[in-house]
Order: sequence, then structure tokens, then C-alpha cells
Amino acid sequence: MADTEKTVLVLANSVRSDPSRCVAGREVVGARFGRWVRPVSTNGCGEVSYSERTLTNGHEVAVLDVVRMPLTGRVADPLQPENWTIKGQRTWALVRRAHFRELEELAENPRSIWNEPNARNDSISEDYLRRNPVSQSLYLLKPTSLKLQFYTNDYGKRRRRAVFQYGGEVYDLAITDPRVPGNYGARYPVWSEMREHDLNDRCYICVSLAHDSFRGRHYKLVATIIDPNL
Repeated sequence: MADTEKTVLVLANSVRSDPSRCVAGREVVGARFGRWVRPVSTNGCGEVSYSERTLTNGHEVAVLDVVRMPLTGRVADPLQPENWTIKGQRTWALVRRAHFRELEELAENPRSIWNEPNARNDSISEDYLRRNPVSQSLYLLKPTSLKLQFYTNDYGKRRRRAVFQYGGEVYDLAITDPRVPGNYGARYPVWSEMREHDLNDRCYICVSLAHDSFRGRHYKLVATIIDPNL
């Protein structure tokens, strides 16, 4: 496929394998928003390096940036149909910053978040995904009762989770948004304790279905929390 250029409203710049990131957003077509676009690198497993996500103005790309990016073509990946290959380093140009109010038009309303019948709702099995391929691996949602949790697990690992309601179900998903600890002054307590931060219904979240599986399951992640108070 010939090279192309897309203008994208960035809705995720989340940790993939630190310091690399997963960047994704919605295409801007004239005055409207189009489909999801996830720019991926030809290096590693597609994660985007710091130099690849650095804008022509020298700043790292950020959530709510509208960016013009050259791409070399769509990637044939049934697990993440939004993937497009990036072209070079420091080739993305900032067009403008988007406003929080624009997200109202972008919020999606899927029946569920990739739920597998009669199974836990934080992930889906490899077998189910093979038999039921997804049409998209990203959603921008307006959840209710959103709460952040920070704790240290039994192995001494720091964990951050988002617990929220959507479509009549309660979801408890890992957060991969690197801004969250700093944004909310996260302190990780000693084992057996938990600190919570209640965001209620004011935020949008970008949820993503992980490309890599763990013990036969693909986990759902909260890639971004977009808070109007920040």
C-alpha cells in the first residue's frame, strides 16, 4: 500500500513496555471523527519508542493532541484491526490541542466490553477470540462510579486498578496510563492496605484489549483516564 498521512486525535499514550508506549486515537476527517488508528513501529512488537512519538516541535505526543502523522500502510492484524505502520522518527506534527467537550461526540456505547459468555469480565480467552474476532480493540467510554485503587500485592509489586460500572456490570481493570500516579498523588501502602480515589462519573476512559495473552487470556486495560479537572 502506498504511503498515506492521517490526522489523529490522540486518546491513548499508555505504557506497553516502559519506556515504549501504545499510542492510539480517532482519525479526524474534515470536521468529523473517523475510525480508530493505532500507529505501530516496525521495531520490537510494535511498541512506539520515545523518539518515534516525539513531535516535530520536540515535545512528546500527549493525550488530546491532534497530530498529523505519515503512515506506510495498514497492518493485517486480526487482534488489533486499527494498527497502521508509522514512518520514521519525529515525523508527527501537532495540529492543535482538542477540548474536553469534544469527547462527548466520541464516546462509544458498545453492548459490553468484549465480554465472553460465562467467564470473568476482565479478560477473554485466546480460543474465544479466535472464534469471535473483534471489530475493534479500543473504546472511548463514559463509565459511572469510577474509582482508582492503589496497592502493593503479595509479591511486593505496585498495582493500580480502575473499578467502574458500564452496561450494568462492574469492571476491575489494570491501568496502563503512566500519568495516573502523578495526577492523583498516588501513594502505595504496605501490603494488605489499599488507597482509593473516587472520580465518580466525571471522566472518560480509553479501554484497550491487550495484544499479548497471559496464561491463555487477553486482558482488558484502562489505557487512559481523561479527567476534566486536570
